[in-house]
Amino acid sequence: FSVGCENVLGNNTRQDYWRKIIQQIRKEYSGHLTYSANFNRSVSYRKVRFWDMLDFIGIDAYFSVANRPAQSVEKLIRKWNRRIRKIEKWYTKNHPNKHILF
Repeated sequence: FSVGCENVLGNNTRQDYWRKIIQQIRKEYSGHLTYSANFNRSVSYRKVRFWDMLDFIGIDAYFSVANRPAQSVEKLIRKWNRRIRKIEKWYTKNHPNKHILF
């Protein structure tokens, strides 16, 4: 169950709000929880401070990997690999014991 989707998370007040929501959901729901974080810098999965309360890290991965139609497959793969390396670096440093859902 995703407790939220791409909401603005920039300030501490909103982080506390989500922590309270997750606590309430846990009282009523025994299944796995995630949050569907945006990939964008300003509201990125990197800014979520409550991953510790969830079972999975959720990333809505609408990354731009083509800047024109009919981009070569090789170029698309290179751009995706760059994105994957950035996510892996963040993940390894911050939450290496959680699975990521895309």
